[in-house]
Amino acid sequence: GPKFLTALVVGYEVAIRAGVIRHATYETYHSSGSWGAIGGAAAAGKLLGLSPEKFCHALGAAEYHAPIAPMMKCIERPGMGKDSIGWGCMVAMMSAMMADKGFTGIDPLFDDSPEPEWINSLGRVFEIMNLYFKPYCACRWAQPGVDGALKIITENSLDPEDIKQIKVFTFQESAALSTDYPQNTEEAQYNIAFPIAAALLDGEVGPAQVLPPRLLDKDIHQMMDKIEIIAEERFQKEFPDKAESEVEIMATKGKLFSSGVMSARWDTHSTLPTDLELENKFLWLVSPVLSKTKAESLVSLIRDFDQEERLDKLFDLCVIS
Repeated sequence: GPKFLTALVVGYEVAIRAGVIRHATYETYHSSGSWGAIGGAAAAGKLLGLSPEKFCHALGAAEYHAPIAPMMKCIERPGMGKDSIGWGCMVAMMSAMMADKGFTGIDPLFDDSPEPEWINSLGRVFEIMNLYFKPYCACRWAQPGVDGALKIITENSLDPEDIKQIKVFTFQESAALSTDYPQNTEEAQYNIAFPIAAALLDGEVGPAQVLPPRLLDKDIHQMMDKIEIIAEERFQKEFPDKAESEVEIMATKGKLFSSGVMSARWDTHSTLPTDLELENKFLWLVSPVLSKTKAESLVSLIRDFDQEERLDKLFDLCVIS
């Protein structure tokens, strides 16, 4: 337990710094599987007890073999690559295991950092504490739009049939998300109009919304047709530090409602989720896959995971029966 949790923190701290450096030194927007491979290799290397030299080779091999992961191409045409996370994990594990057997890698990208403090802060500043969470099954860039739309209909008691038009003012990357009718779950999740429409009709954006048959339903498509996305500089200058949007809804009776500026919920800049909210989200997503009993057992196990001597219980509970 304690060793696993320590390795987890090591992985996050290395990955976040690798991501910051990658984005500062390359023009192409790389998805998390690209620089996450380096963090994964760090976590695996910590668990394997690699020597400093082999640890460095593991990180260098991971950087060299990491997926290119051109994120904005996936925004334009969503596929099953899912931020290249799966292949990044494969690269991470193989790099650490090969380094343990003597495989050599390049010098990791930490020497390329344009800001020495990004590296010098390691072990002193814990960037893991600056992570955000997502309440909805959708790209983070669409989440403030979802909350803005829900805020308007909740505060003003609007029904879906009362809505004539919806405008979403946001940053360019968010505006680049698709507004087309999704044909599969990837197209539903990497979409800005779909989660807003689904939330207005269903009150939530979860597995039930982003999976067939719901994602193909005509009522969601009709609501999507009412949505217009507008990129504005006021939101662009805050991104990527903040993901903000503003929603306006014109009612059928002619009244205009505004959400005001909305930040992505469960963000470090707004309000982070409580432990109970995170546990409820976990149960919401995991119970249909593993069973409610196993999901609840996992929650109990993870609460006191630092007391565990082995990982057997964790792995056993993750088996789909």
